[in-house]
Amino acid sequence: MNFGQQILFLLGAIGALNGIVLGLYLLLNRKKRTLPLMLLGVLLLALSIRVSKSVFLHFNPALPRVILQLGLTGCFLIGPALYYYTKAVLNKVTKLPIAWKRSWVLL
Repeated sequence: MNFGQQILFLLGAIGALNGIVLGLYLLLNRKKRTLPLMLLGVLLLALSIRVSKSVFLHFNPALPRVILQLGLTGCFLIGPALYYYTKAVLNKVTKLPIAWKRSWVLL
């Protein structure tokens, strides 16, 4: 790897790590535990998993299939997390509805 590629890898990895840390903070914060913040944490974790998989795949094409599948799982969770986060913010939902729980279980 040359210097430019190292900088690109560093910036991509820092971005993914920041998303993971912020997502975990939003999920594990006990002071402000609201439904929209928890869904935002799930969304950030899914996006960060997707970004980190892409960064590692770009610089190491011989990644195991398990890591590639983990990135696809992150892609799969982005849509529902964004949908329910938007719905929770716009409708001011404070408690997770049973229908939302069922759809997450089915997914």
